[in-house]
Amino acid sequence: MGTSSIRIAAVLTATLFATGCGACAEFATEKALSSAGIDVDLDGQKIKIKGKDGEELELDASNDKGTLTVKGKEGEFKFAAEGDGKVPEGFPIELAKGGKVEGSVTGSTGKEKTFLVTVRYDGGAKRVDELSKYFQEQLEKKGYQVERSSVDTDGSRFVMLNGKAERGGTSVTVSSGAGEDAVTAQISVREEL
Repeated sequence: MGTSSIRIAAVLTATLFATGCGACAEFATEKALSSAGIDVDLDGQKIKIKGKDGEELELDASNDKGTLTVKGKEGEFKFAAEGDGKVPEGFPIELAKGGKVEGSVTGSTGKEKTFLVTVRYDGGAKRVDELSKYFQEQLEKKGYQVERSSVDTDGSRFVMLNGKAERGGTSVTVSSGAGEDAVTAQISVREEL
């Protein structure tokens, strides 16, 4: 079983498990995947998947922080939906003040570390330029060469920043929809270790 197959199995398992009804969902999920040659062990909020080739993947949602941890031979990734309002440990970009972290993903493969953080700010489309300028300055201070592009459509405003550095890259999207009072900033960073 290839890496993409085991990832698909992991998503399928997590989806079935999350939408099911306890023991019934656990039994149905294990049966469905074992018939495809995938060994699945569901234990409360932990899921272990073993493919035909011995590759293993572990999903763990057993903590109280609303995160899902996925471990495999390529590394570990943590997903935090409706984040606890905190920036992930080691996140290299300073956020503009006044925002609320709504979600984050961190991952490490041993060769690189990745982050994706979603932050919500008040102020609507009028703040998009202010916030994108702030993030561009932060990236340039960190040594990124930044390319900037923007799109305006029917009252919505989007600014995209793509940064390249010697050992990684980043992208920042700052956007607000027409008539919205909120601005969303999505910051992704990939750093080679």
